[in-house]
Amino acid sequence: MKIITLKDDTNLIFDGSEDILLLGFNAKNSSVVLNINNGDEVNVYGLFILNNKDSITLKTHSNHLSKNSKSRVHIKAVLGGESILNYERMINIEENSSQSDAYLQNENLVLSDDCVVNSSPQLEIKNNLVKASHGVSTSTVNISQLEYLMSRGMNQKDATLLIVNGFVEDIASMLPEEMYEQIQKRLSNFF
Repeated sequence: MKIITLKDDTNLIFDGSEDILLLGFNAKNSSVVLNINNGDEVNVYGLFILNNKDSITLKTHSNHLSKNSKSRVHIKAVLGGESILNYERMINIEENSSQSDAYLQNENLVLSDDCVVNSSPQLEIKNNLVKASHGVSTSTVNISQLEYLMSRGMNQKDATLLIVNGFVEDIASMLPEEMYEQIQKRLSNFF
């Protein structure tokens, strides 16, 4: 798996089958273009930890250029303070791309009333024999979960951190140990 930390004006283009993990803490005007051909499978995971006045602007573009191509893009963000996530995403399936399968997912956990999430999914499908879908969710820490953990003796800070860690775990667990520890440290700085 390729692990890439996004910085300002990062522009990436991938051709062929890839497994990619994007990390972001403060990056403006980043874009990722995926050119997916016959039999290619591309998986992109993203984990963005934003606090204070951090800001990320990200565009992903999944281009299915021929048949039997598959793409999965799964982006997660944790936002606190006055941070901002702007995420534009596009699935483009060309006319000759039958049997293609594309999915975009964006999940956001906001920890402050002052942060902003703008997530804009788009689909451009030129072939009827494909599978393409997208989803986005933005939520806050679940109060019932928080209260349950606190009723078991955890203080609010530790309970919230446990919930946040659970939210990012599926993607964070793909990281090497030292990078995983950096994510944990960054999350603990929220509180």
